[in-house]
Amino acid sequence: MQPEGATILGDWGTTNVRLWLVGDDGVILDSLTTQDVENVSSGKTSKEAFDRITQHWRRSAAPRFAILCGMIGRKGGWIEAPYLPTDRWRALAGNLVRKSNGAMDIFVVPGLRTLRSDDVMRGEETQILGFLDETPEFTGAVCLPGTHSKWCELSRGEITGFRTEMTGELFGLLSKRSTLHDAIVAGHNEKAFDCGVEEGLNTSDAMQGLFSIRANWLLKNTEPEVGYSRLSGMLIGAEIARRACASGIQEAAIIGSDSLAALYERALKQAGISSTMYSGERLVVRGLQRIARDAREMVDG
Repeated sequence: MQPEGATILGDWGTTNVRLWLVGDDGVILDSLTTQDVENVSSGKTSKEAFDRITQHWRRSAAPRFAILCGMIGRKGGWIEAPYLPTDRWRALAGNLVRKSNGAMDIFVVPGLRTLRSDDVMRGEETQILGFLDETPEFTGAVCLPGTHSKWCELSRGEITGFRTEMTGELFGLLSKRSTLHDAIVAGHNEKAFDCGVEEGLNTSDAMQGLFSIRANWLLKNTEPEVGYSRLSGMLIGAEIARRACASGIQEAAIIGSDSLAALYERALKQAGISSTMYSGERLVVRGLQRIARDAREMVDG
């Protein structure tokens, strides 16, 4: 890995890609976010998407390498990066998977799996690394909301376990492709969201109440924005009931985008759980920079 020149850092998610062009002094020179990857499913199309998205940077800054985390390393993808067990998660930098891409080398961060091999993550491990680079002695619960939300238990810099909730994906399917879709239009209604959270915290009510979103639209002319917020609250509330209330969690760190993290903060407060929000974008950049430093030290050493 060359220590000179610009570097591309990237978080390749399920529905969007965030990339940063970083100078050798660690300063972010440019950034971009795109959803131009939703139909990317094969290694060939992943490479084509990366080359297309970074074309301007490669011409203007000629970066020597890129460090990418997330779904770019999935099974069957462009550059598969095997999962590390959580007890080896500090060895991320030493297990980067390298692939030449013309004049640039691509390094992909491995994902993590639980010790029992019954759950996995890709991308969130880099956010957690950035979080612990900032708060190294943190012990407690960390919630990373998203398409597939993660709930991680940390103890003095170690990941002791984690679980995945498909809340974001379920919300997308129910709001766009289910019988509820006519009754749902994107919007935010705080009262409806809070009512949904209350239903979700009682998980049996959450499941029973789903169809009533459509029934209320049909029979009571409920605004579709109300249905949208209520569904969001129900699913987030049910997730919190399973992952926080059932475990007796009293406080949690939330790592994610401002808008989604704020919804989780509100729902957690309703459940009697205090929380602190952290920027997922800032922490993934910090985690990727930490991995780059560790990898350079290994090469130089």
